[in-house]
Amino acid sequence: MTVTKRGLVKVIVLLVIIDLIAAFWYISLRIENSGESHDLWEKTDSLAEAADTIAEITIPDTFDIVEAHGYFISQQPMNAGKEKSHLASIKTAKLRFPISINGNDSIGQLQQALLEKAFGNSSGSVKEALKAYTSIPAFANNAALEYKEVKYVPTVDEKHCNNVRVLIYPLYTSHRLMVFEVDHKRKENGNKFKASSYVHYDRVNQQIIKRSDILNISESKAILEILNKKIELLKEEKKMNLVHASKVPSELYTTRNALAFVFSPGEIAPLSEGEIEIHIPYQNLQSALTPNFTTILENSTGWWNYKPVK
Repeated sequence: MTVTKRGLVKVIVLLVIIDLIAAFWYISLRIENSGESHDLWEKTDSLAEAADTIAEITIPDTFDIVEAHGYFISQQPMNAGKEKSHLASIKTAKLRFPISINGNDSIGQLQQALLEKAFGNSSGSVKEALKAYTSIPAFANNAALEYKEVKYVPTVDEKHCNNVRVLIYPLYTSHRLMVFEVDHKRKENGNKFKASSYVHYDRVNQQIIKRSDILNISESKAILEILNKKIELLKEEKKMNLVHASKVPSELYTTRNALAFVFSPGEIAPLSEGEIEIHIPYQNLQSALTPNFTTILENSTGWWNYKPVK
């Protein structure tokens, strides 16, 4: 059979179109499996979900979405005859909890680190930690009251409600490094408060990366100088209402290109500004990073970021 030049061009064009369609579906499926899809991310069932970590080199991670809540209300209203003046305590938790990382389901060290960040000195299973957390109410103004547990959100005035929430979710991942965020959110008397903490995990060596594994403690003075230079720059260029830091914050997390230092509300800005993050590029921190962490960064290709749990 003789193939004309025009016919050959048509065949080539058809093959290119087929390749483009295949590539489109490949990318779509990768996004769907990663949790980047809005519908998948918003699921609240306990079925394991797969997170894309570039399967050619690593094995997809799996997570469970876990939710728990506790609703409590005082036996007596604060103001006689006014039902909406009862004190209420709402405690909720939502976890995108790791089940396996890089195909390994023996990740008890990581799971315990997350539970400790979320619930204090928690030990045991997620179920036990959530039961202990949701069984003890926290009333506004730390009031010690006779209370009863209720099944639904109590109907009270906002100023009488103390709403406490814990969230655990993966923030970033790469072939080597994985970062989890743990948020404590509280709403009291109409004011919102948030405190964030982070857990870093070496996906290859299957171990927790501590703060001291990231930064040389001996370089604290130099790091503080770098932070305050960045604060001055933000004040000048972004007109941010900041003051100099007196110490390097205890909480930080790694991103693809920079280290994010997280300052507590009121530490370098007015309380109303909440937490403040100062991002310092790695090249500005070369002498402060540990050799081991520098090696991890150099092998942290294939970065992927997750949407937060809400």
